[in-house]
Order: sequence, then structure tokens, then C-alpha cells
Amino acid sequence: MAVVCDRCGDILFSSNSAFMPDMRSDKDRVIGLLVKSVEVMIVKASSSITDKDEFELLGVGVGVPGNVDPIKGTTRYLPNFGWLDEVPLSRILKDALNRSDVCREYNCGTNLLKNLETKNIQMRNDGRCAALAERSFGYGKGLSSEECPVFCMLTLGTGIGGALICSKQDGSGGNILFDGCTYDAGDFGHHVMCSGEEAFPCVCGKRGCFEQHASAAGLARHYNSLLEAAYIHLSNDSAHYDQSAVAEFASSTTGSLHKITRKMAASCIVLGYTPEGGRFKKAPLTREEIEVYMQSLSPISLDNAKVVVDLVKDDDPVATLSWLAYLEDLSTGLANLISFYNPSVIVLGGGLGKSKELYAEWMGLTLQQRVDAKTLPATRKVCSIVASTMGGTAGAIGAANLVHAYA
Repeated sequence: MAVVCDRCGDILFSSNSAFMPDMRSDKDRVIGLLVKSVEVMIVKASSSITDKDEFELLGVGVGVPGNVDPIKGTTRYLPNFGWLDEVPLSRILKDALNRSDVCREYNCGTNLLKNLETKNIQMRNDGRCAALAERSFGYGKGLSSEECPVFCMLTLGTGIGGALICSKQDGSGGNILFDGCTYDAGDFGHHVMCSGEEAFPCVCGKRGCFEQHASAAGLARHYNSLLEAAYIHLSNDSAHYDQSAVAEFASSTTGSLHKITRKMAASCIVLGYTPEGGRFKKAPLTREEIEVYMQSLSPISLDNAKVVVDLVKDDDPVATLSWLAYLEDLSTGLANLISFYNPSVIVLGGGLGKSKELYAEWMGLTLQQRVDAKTLPATRKVCSIVASTMGGTAGAIGAANLVHAYA
């Protein structure tokens, strides 16, 4: 998504370009799409604004799905794109836009895009961009520095991006993005919060990273992994189930406070437990009926977590148990962040972050209650877990406003 945005966070012009997952690894195609998006914005602005002397483009802001060095203007590590080496993105964009016939023809009353300099191209991780927009123009807009000295945001998507924003204590009302010493602070998705056989492997080379378990794609992983485990349990006649432990878990309204292992969840499925009234009850199902149910299911794409949420609404057993395991991992990671940084609020963005089901009560507990139960007494019930108010435009607005803040 590309936008032309003013200092108040209002979108003046916007454009969406098709971007398919298989394009991610092709640097030339991705950079070409970025250049084209800027050109489209230039044409839209030039064609729509009558008094071009009153309109000035200050620069270009880019939200990058990975680690960047904004001083050097380079991307350093984009694991979900397969970009593992440094790319001088600012210089490449500058050179391409300076050569662009579109930028020369449509200059919007300014010479900026006839002689673009690297300093006019600002970039940050896309999660940081979304957080900047959310703090200034979204949920955090009305919060004073006293009310919210530390603001935290996470975006739940393919991975987990995020940022910490600290309020200036000089009374100015300004906010500072906490970059860290190498501009990678807020990479919450790669803190390890799970180990052993339950840990999902991560593209970064580790296992049990927060984003592998608690991103939107992580929900799909939980579902697919439980489905596979249940198939194995169902086909293994010699499998031993601790039926008393399964029954105790299934009847507990707060059973999800305890770690839901894949084996426990698979046992619930194979033994015929189904969700009902906030608990799991053993249904009068024959083995044949359970087999028919299992055969009706299939793995889902990692970019289609909404399917799991829709199945949860229909009380599907595999989806509901996957959902509970997901909430367990999400709440553990959020509690860790509260212990690390003591924020006043954590805003969750992305499609899943805005889903009302995420904040609803499941087996007797809301997400807020799950998180509070895992934090220390001094930070318990201090940090609010809330949904983003900005939607899918937050990252683009935040990227555009990098120019106002840093150029």
C-alpha cells in the first residue's frame, strides 16, 4: 500500500498494488513495485492538486518487514522475504526515482523528486511504522505522557512486528521510537518462549520464537500440528492416553492456564471430547464417527488463519483446542513483554489482532486475564491489552510520517 499523507496522519491519496507471496524473494520485482508505487502517488497528487505551490512532497518513507539501518539506508535481515544479506535500499530507490520520467514530469511544484537525496528516504521496520501511527493517530492519540509513558504495539501477521514508544518527559507531548543500539529494538517476534517438542522451528534458525507460535500464521501452525498429532493418535492403536488427566483438563473452566500439550489436545480429539458451554465434554461418538470427522479435515494455509477463527465460532473441536493453545502462547509472550518493558498498554494490530474473538472469554478467561495471571504482582493489571483502532493503513501512515519526524 502506498499513501500520500500529511502531518496529521490524514491520507490525501492512496494506492494498492497486488503483491503475491512468491514475489518476496525477488529483490528486483519488489524494488520495482516500490518505485512504481511512488510514481503512481506522484501522478495522483499532480493530477488532483490545483495549487501546486501549496503542495510540497518532503520525501519517501518505507516500512520494511525486517531489520534495517536507517542511517545507512540499508535493509539487513528480512527472513520472511529470504533477504539475508544487506541491501542498500535507500540508494537504489533514490537512483531509480531520479531516473524516473514520471518523477521528472510530475514534480508537484517542488524540485525534490528531480534531485532526490538519500536523506529524503526514511525507512524503519514495518511494525515500528504501524506503532508510530497508532501512538500518534490511533489508540494512543488521546493518551498523555503521564497516562502512557511506555506504549507497545504488536502486529500479528505472517510474523510479529512491533515497537516500543516512549513519551518525552519534558512536557512537549512528543514521542520517541525506542530503536536500540542497532535499530532492532522491538523485534518481539524472535524472543524464544517455547522449547522442546512443542516448539515450532523458525526461519531465523531457532525454535520456539514468539512469532512462530503467536502470529496469525502461528494460529494456522497450531491447527495443522494438532491435526497431524490427532491423525497419528487415531491410527496408533497402541497409543496410551491418560484419560483421567484428559477428563480433568476438559472439565476445567481454567484448564488453559496450564500448558496445553499437543498430546493432550490430540487425546481430547481421539477420545471424542467436543466444546460445549465453555468446557469440553465427552460426546457419545463411536470411533467410526470420530474417524469420519477427522477425514473431513485438512491442513490450512499459513496465510489463512481466519479459517480457524471461523471454525472456532462453530465449536469445531480441533479448531477450538488449537485456539486455546494459541491463546496460551500469545498470553505467555505478552506477559514476557510486560516483564521486560513494563508498558502502559499493548496494542495488537493485524487482522487477527482486531478480531473480537481474541478478547472474548474462553474456558472462563479473557486474554487480559490470561496475561495478568502470568505477570508479576507489581505489573499485574497495570498494562491494558487492546485492539488497534487504525486498521490496515497504520503501517503506510507511519512510514509516510517518518519523513516528517526524521528527514
